[in-house]
Amino acid sequence: MEKIFGKTEGLKKSELKRLSNLYRRRIPPERVLTPELAQALAGLSQEIGRPVSLLLDREGRVVRVGVGDAKDLPIPEGAKGERRLSGFRLLHTHLAKGGLSRPDLSVLFLNRLDSLAALEVEDGRPTTLHLAFLSPPKALAASRWEHVTEDWRILPPKPYFQYLDFDHKAEVEALEEELARQARVRELLDGSGERAILVGVDRGEGPEAEAYLSELAELTRTAGGV
Repeated sequence: MEKIFGKTEGLKKSELKRLSNLYRRRIPPERVLTPELAQALAGLSQEIGRPVSLLLDREGRVVRVGVGDAKDLPIPEGAKGERRLSGFRLLHTHLAKGGLSRPDLSVLFLNRLDSLAALEVEDGRPTTLHLAFLSPPKALAASRWEHVTEDWRILPPKPYFQYLDFDHKAEVEALEEELARQARVRELLDGSGERAILVGVDRGEGPEAEAYLSELAELTRTAGGV
């Protein structure tokens, strides 16, 4: 039987077995969840009377199963860094309404998770899904993130089935591209107020290349470059 993390005291052997079977689940890499997984999590969470957490990798494989809140599931070290996220995402159930809690969002931020999702459960049925991603550092954020004021971006809560076609993979890729872009700007500046020389090579791209260089120059000024 695979290891179950968290608050497992008092659970029946049959319940632990069902939790262990969650390791066999796999979802498409571009999806947040599937109807089958949502229903399985909701039913099991209702049965044991506790939240259930899954940690998934970018291939959609379940790598850890836990009982309890998001903070009760230990997150292994991923490939996180300045330019990228950890490569893990966390999906867990909520037996009460209320959306993502501050401790939930702290788990997302401190572990640089690809995303964090909470699935509300009512009478053993999956209902509302809450979904959050990290946001890039505000000082250098591109227009897509410029209105985000927190270290994370919470998407509107919706019935879970409305998120079944959400492209999770594309969202994570866009975020990592932005993180990498900001890292390049910081390397260019090499510290606040340093001089930076922007060099553009014209490859016949015309206005598109000029627009990119203008954007880079503006980012440099925003970050304190001269």
